[in-house]
Amino acid sequence: MGRICGLKGFPTGWVRWGTLFIRFQKEIAQWTQAGTRGGTIHPADRWLWDLRLAPFHRNPLRGVTSISPGVLPGQKKSSIEALTAVPQAEPILQMTRNKKTAGFTLIELMIVVAIIAVIAAIAIPKLMSARISANENAAIATLRTIAGSQQQLQASAAMDTDGDGGGEYGYFGELAGINELRIFDGAGPVIAPAGGVLDPPYLATAFGNVVTDGADGVVERQGYYFKIFLPGAAFAGVAELPAGGSGVAGAAIAAWNSDDTELYWCCYAWPVQVSKTGNRAFFINQEGDVSGTSNISTSTVQYDGFNSIPAFGAAYDDATADSMDQSLGFAAMGFTSNDTNIWTQVGN
Repeated sequence: MGRICGLKGFPTGWVRWGTLFIRFQKEIAQWTQAGTRGGTIHPADRWLWDLRLAPFHRNPLRGVTSISPGVLPGQKKSSIEALTAVPQAEPILQMTRNKKTAGFTLIELMIVVAIIAVIAAIAIPKLMSARISANENAAIATLRTIAGSQQQLQASAAMDTDGDGGGEYGYFGELAGINELRIFDGAGPVIAPAGGVLDPPYLATAFGNVVTDGADGVVERQGYYFKIFLPGAAFAGVAELPAGGSGVAGAAIAAWNSDDTELYWCCYAWPVQVSKTGNRAFFINQEGDVSGTSNISTSTVQYDGFNSIPAFGAAYDDATADSMDQSLGFAAMGFTSNDTNIWTQVGN
């Protein structure tokens, strides 16, 4: 061998050991393949197996499912076995995966349910409070929008029932361009013929969706009812008709105070369902300032949906009979409102 390699004095014993080493490597490869497939390893060769697969012993999740000492089926005895020839009987070494049982225990489920219940108990009242606050703020903003549209209508003189050139205030149906306007036909105030509506309207068309509260017309917006009053005879408030507007197209208007409708109007807003869609009740008139009352259960009058509806003079001073030409009944100014609730001015 030394002569073949060109090296003098090359020990021939190394050739034998090299041959054995190559064979040894092949056998290790076979044991490895057999071991990963669930085969068996002879006890005499187990130390080589352990040395070769030590990483698998440390981490059983690498894919080895079982290791059993012994002789692989259909294979010859190894050279190591022939040299040692030590008969041993060792128990089979089993390696299994550590699997955790899936699912939750009853205690775990009860803990989760308890946590959800606690969160709901905290969150639901906060959610209701936030909803009520949002609805009240929206009601205030809506009243200011109505006030702006009334000013535009009056300034435009689109409605003038006495022909004096002075514009008059209107109802939801008229402001939204749904119902015909009030006009002067040369003889007196009448409702304009069909099609005689405000165009473009000063309020969104949705405000023209007037519903009845059992007697008069109201509009519902975001948890609140809104109701407009205009002055009739002796400054008494006249509400919108259930069908919206002031009357049927082409009909005459009896006893309408044309001069006063150029000066006064008012609108109330109160919750559709008190303590759920809102708490406070609000008021605005031609002055443009929003007033409010707490409308709590201890109030003299608590306005709640169609069960309790504000009268036109509720927020006015009770010094005289209900009249839209009176001051507001602010307690801070020494006045008492007709409904005896405490009305105060609402800030921005």
